[in-house]
Formats: sequence, C-alpha cells, structure tokens
Amino acid sequence: MSNAVLELGTQVARGEIQRLDDSLANVRNRALSLLSVATVVGSLAASLGLVDPRTSASLTSRILLAALLVPSVLIATTAWYTLRPVAEWSYGRNPQKFVEMFQSDTSEEECRKQLITQLTEAISENEGHVHKRTFALRVAVFLLVVQLALILVAVVLSPV
Repeated sequence: MSNAVLELGTQVARGEIQRLDDSLANVRNRALSLLSVATVVGSLAASLGLVDPRTSASLTSRILLAALLVPSVLIATTAWYTLRPVAEWSYGRNPQKFVEMFQSDTSEEECRKQLITQLTEAISENEGHVHKRTFALRVAVFLLVVQLALILVAVVLSPV
C-alpha cells in the first residue's frame, strides 16, 4: 500500500473524529437551547395561572400541575444527560504505542496502518456516544411538545 493512500486514510479518520466532536458540541448547544425554551414554557404556564400551588385546590388542577411538572423534570434530565462530559471519548491514538513500535523497528507503513485502525475504533465508540445523546435530545423535544400541548389543553379547558 502506498504512503499516499495511508496518509489519505489517516486524514479521513482524523476528519471523522473531528466531525463527531463537532456533532457532540452541536447536540449540547441544542440541549441548552431546549432547556431554555422549557423554562420559558414553564414561565408561560405560571403566568397563565396554571402552575400556582395556592390556587390548585381542585383535583383537575393538581393533575394538570403534575402533568406539567413531569415533562419538565424529564426535559431537565435528558438535558443533563446530553450535557454531561463523555468520559470515554476517544481520539484513537496512544502515542506510547507508536514510540514502542518505532523502538521495535516497525515500518512506517505498519505504524500508519495501526493509526488508522485505532482511529477507526475510536470513530465507532464515539458514534455511539453521539447517537445516544442525539436520541436523548429528540426525546426532550418530544417532551417539550407534550408540555406545550398540555398547556394549550389547560387554557382551553380553564374557566374564563
């Protein structure tokens, strides 16, 4: 295999690691935005008088209050999961291993192959982390829609 092909493989793998890192940052930014929107929705519910414990005497009001709080707690939980650091994030390279390979007179071609293999394994691991957090973000978006729907139903059913 030529050095040019190995160099290209290394560049592609490094680019993919960077793309996944950028994707994770994007998902985290969206989770922060979603948490902010959920806070605004909670404020809207409070300003409409839907989340006031002092006036929540009826069973319907208590059920509505619980129904609004459950999505809020779940949205906060999914945002926390998305925002927490990924302890297992891998950049795929162990410099010590390459020093050992150099000391054992391993060829440059073999070193490059090992690097590509390590980067490919890191890509697979990191894709799983990004996919889990993306799924959590989608769940949070769904919960936000549920929360908004509950507020609309409460406004429609509330006595004027």
